[in-house]
Amino acid sequence: MRGSRFEPTVRQQRVFSEVIDALWFLGLLLFLGGGAVTIGLLNKGKVMLHVAALVTALATVPGALYVVAAVGLKRRRYWAWVATSVLTWVSLVVAVGLCGAAAYEVLRAGAYGELLGPAVALGSWGTALGSILWALRASLPAVRQTEQLARPAFNVIPGRRRDEGE
Repeated sequence: MRGSRFEPTVRQQRVFSEVIDALWFLGLLLFLGGGAVTIGLLNKGKVMLHVAALVTALATVPGALYVVAAVGLKRRRYWAWVATSVLTWVSLVVAVGLCGAAAYEVLRAGAYGELLGPAVALGSWGTALGSILWALRASLPAVRQTEQLARPAFNVIPGRRRDEGE
């Protein structure tokens, strides 16, 4: 440690950089892709309005939140770590639910050959989110120590005041 600033180890810095880059990539991909799909659906008229709202809720908004969290993590803020963790877990649960619902519909229709699509989507999305969660877990000590060193210490035994004299 130099001064009051925490210097992470080489491994922590590498994991930190990877998770920040992954969040930037995922956030921009979701935000821009979701925005483009939403604009395309809105151009079709009121028929696709509910689908546009769903795409906005599941892609565009989380994309923007991932970008904000990446900026916060770059500054080593604990709130950004918590927000990223919660958003990633919620995205994972939603992905499992949506792929489960799609698989149920495919199985109910009897088209067993179409089951591969939801399985591949869930596997790839789960792997991406799982790697983000792993990297977040590995970078937590650096975030916590930086946050603890940044806040002022509690003065347990107050020093002698200058106006009291000696």
